[in-house]
Amino acid sequence: MNSRFFDCIDCGTENCPCYLAETEDCLVCGRLRGSNCDDCGWRGVCVYNEFIQNGRRILNPRKSFPSQITYKKFYGEALAVIGLATGRGFALKCEMPGSYVFIRSKGALQWYDTPISVMKVDINEGVIYLAVKEMAGKTKLILEEQEILEIRGVYRNGILGIKDVIGGQKHKKKKNLIVARGLGFAPAVLLADWIGGRASLDMILDEGGTSEEWISEYTPDKILGITARINLEHDIKLGFDSGLYKTVTAGNYDNIIVLASDYYINEIKKLMRIDAMSNNFNLCCGEGICGACSVVNSCGETFKMCKCAGIKEGFDV
Repeated sequence: MNSRFFDCIDCGTENCPCYLAETEDCLVCGRLRGSNCDDCGWRGVCVYNEFIQNGRRILNPRKSFPSQITYKKFYGEALAVIGLATGRGFALKCEMPGSYVFIRSKGALQWYDTPISVMKVDINEGVIYLAVKEMAGKTKLILEEQEILEIRGVYRNGILGIKDVIGGQKHKKKKNLIVARGLGFAPAVLLADWIGGRASLDMILDEGGTSEEWISEYTPDKILGITARINLEHDIKLGFDSGLYKTVTAGNYDNIIVLASDYYINEIKKLMRIDAMSNNFNLCCGEGICGACSVVNSCGETFKMCKCAGIKEGFDV
C-alpha cells in the first residue's frame, strides 16, 4: 500500500473528494497528484472518478453555520461546557469517537476558528456538548459569547488510531484502557459512551488543572470496569514502578488510549505501547490546505495530520 495513503480520514466519505483534489495533493489518488494509478491502495469508490464526475469540483465542502447556544455551565472561571443546537443529522455525525469541530464567536473572522473536541451528543435534541477552556484570545471570545457560535465540521480524527480500536465487531471482545489528563477528558467521555456497554473499559483520569466537579459530573456511567484517579505528572516519574505501569501490566489490556499532551504521550510510550492517542498537531484549517499540521516521519515522508487517521511504524509525535 502506498505509504502516502496513511489512512485518510475523509476518503470514501461524503466529504471526498476534498480540497486536496483541486490542488493535486490528494493523499490517496496518484492521478490527483499528477501521477498514475500504479501505487493505488484504495479499495473504495474511485476518488479520481468522483472528482471528474463532479465537474472537477470538491464534493460537499464543510461550511460554517450559526448555532444557538442552548446550555452553558462554568466550572471555575476558565472552563465551561457549552451546548450547541446543530440539528439531528449533524449531531449524529458527531457521535463517532474522535469527532471535533471548529467554532468561533459570532461575527469573528475565520482565523478565529478553534478546534474543540466533541464531548457528548444528544441526537434526539440535536445538541452537541463541548468543553472549552480559556487559553488565549480565541477561546476567551468563545466563552464570552451568550447566544450564537459559528461552527464548522464534522472532523473525524481527533484521536489518531481510533479506527483500529473501535472498528468492526472484534472490538466488542477487547479490553480497553483510557488514560486521560486535563481537557483530554472531553474526548474520553465521547469514546467511553461509544465503547461502554459494548466492551470492557477502564479509565484512569488526571484532573490536570481543570475541574473536579466537571470530571465527576461527566464521568460516564457505562464504564464496565474501574475508574481510577492519578497524578500523572508524579506517577510517570516512577517509571516501571509507577501505578500506571502496574495497572496496565495487571490488566492485560488489548487497547490503550492516551488522551493527553504530547509530553505525557511520549513519556507513557517509554513504558508501554499506545494504540490510540490525542491528535495534538496544529489543526488550523482541518482540510490539509494550510500545512500547519505537516510532520516528517523518520523515513523522510511528509504527512498532513489533520487528514491522517492512523499511527504508522516509523512515525513519532
